[in-house]
Amino acid sequence: MAYYYTNNKYFQRKLDRELSIEGLIQGGKNEDEERGEEVLHFLLRNQKNFKKPKHQKISENDLTRSDFLGKVLQDYNEILEQITKDLTEKKNDGKRYLRTRAKFQINQDMIYTKDSLLGTFGYETSISESTVPNLDVIDLRNPAHIKALLPLKIEFDPNNDLSFIILDLEESINETLNECEKIIVEMVRDGFLVKEIAEEMGITYKQAQYRIRKIIKKISEF
Repeated sequence: MAYYYTNNKYFQRKLDRELSIEGLIQGGKNEDEERGEEVLHFLLRNQKNFKKPKHQKISENDLTRSDFLGKVLQDYNEILEQITKDLTEKKNDGKRYLRTRAKFQINQDMIYTKDSLLGTFGYETSISESTVPNLDVIDLRNPAHIKALLPLKIEFDPNNDLSFIILDLEESINETLNECEKIIVEMVRDGFLVKEIAEEMGITYKQAQYRIRKIIKKISEF
């Protein structure tokens, strides 16, 4: 779908945003980085093209049911509660991404179980709607992946796997970066070019590049 802009300044900002994203994801140094950049570049280009999910929820009433469905959901929920506890208490053991992935998958399993046991089959989708990008390749310890994810600004959606990855990224940003570095991240997300970041911060172009690389390195080592 084509987009038309009536405001030249807005069009230029959108163009600058594309250029700034391009600049941040250039230059993988090995095959693994190049593969990650290729996949994430596709996600960045299509971040507004995700299909809205067919909503189903697990309610408190579902968890207190006395039938077989209730028992299954209660068992699932015990695992969820343990994972949630571990996310808080063991956040520095390097397994946060795996836990958030597991939490998401368990939620999906609970929804599938509810639909299956209740005979809910009202969510027909076309082939194109059922195609979901595979985000398993994303690794928040890979600097190339961080470079590609850093400019993303999306609203949190618990049914969107990418939202959990961005949530983890946001926690890493809050835990590892100082206030000056967080400001640079916000400028990146607002579409600033490296030269514009340098001007705003009162530093040279090369210093701005260095600070962005340092930010990416700090996040990937969290």
